[in-house]
Amino acid sequence: MLVNKIIKIEDTVDELVKYADEKQAENIKVFHVSEKLWITDYIIIFGVKNTIHAKSLVTGLEKELKKLDLDKSEDYYSPVKISGNSESGWVILDVNSIIIHCVDEPTRAHYEIDAIFEKQGDTYHY
Repeated sequence: MLVNKIIKIEDTVDELVKYADEKQAENIKVFHVSEKLWITDYIIIFGVKNTIHAKSLVTGLEKELKKLDLDKSEDYYSPVKISGNSESGWVILDVNSIIIHCVDEPTRAHYEIDAIFEKQGDTYHY
């Protein structure tokens, strides 16, 4: 018998934050933006230390997203789309309802990424 596992978006966000924290992501912030942005519900920013850390974190997050089996969730998800690369200092993983930024501190500060999203909704610091 096949049992459908329903995954809520908040649970997915919590799992991703927990995973990234275990992998030593820095300055973790979650922005709940569904009230102001139509493109997504949550934006998560994970700080990375260097290109090796970025590559490792992105690879691990991809695996975590696959493990969560989001096809059977109550919220709309899509296959993981990745933009950027670890060498650039900024990688974005997009699954529609959640957009994840893995970014090094100099890039994060230069583009003032946090300030952009803080204006769009509730901010949660981890």
